Amino acid sequence: MVTSLFWHFCFCSSAGTAINSKEKIHYDDASSDSRFSSEAGQTSYKSVLCLPIFSNRGQTFGAIYFASKYPFSNKTVTMITLLCQQASISIANALLFRSVQAGTRENLKMIAAQREFLEDARRSREDALKATKACIIIRLFDLCSHPS
Repeated sequence: MVTSLFWHFCFCSSAGTAINSKEKIHYDDASSDSRFSSEAGQTSYKSVLCLPIFSNRGQTFGAIYFASKYPFSNKTVTMITLLCQQASISIANALLFRSVQAGTRENLKMIAAQREFLEDARRSREDALKATKACIIIRLFDLCSHPS
């Protein structure tokens, strides 16, 4: 129980700090941080790595957290950093795609409304032309049947 409480506290604290500062949190030995030192001796995990995931505009998406019994190598930290950067790009692209889809739906609605309006205008023009022709025919008929 203490182990899970320690890592829960460590996770919450690290994730919160990483998210707020937008910087990675990396401890080879978490017990070296005074916030964790009293509980750290009760678990076999020592190393903590927490990286924020945020957009280039500063929008925070979350954080990724790792704990290990052994220190993380520089190569591993670099790889996980690149993974977070790729996750950020993917999330931003997905959000952008969703936004474009919403815009496209709105544009299609406007196009449909414009087509309907144009069709109504075309029908109205045809009706006006038919009425004009009918008037002309009636007038011609009147003129032909009642010569002056």
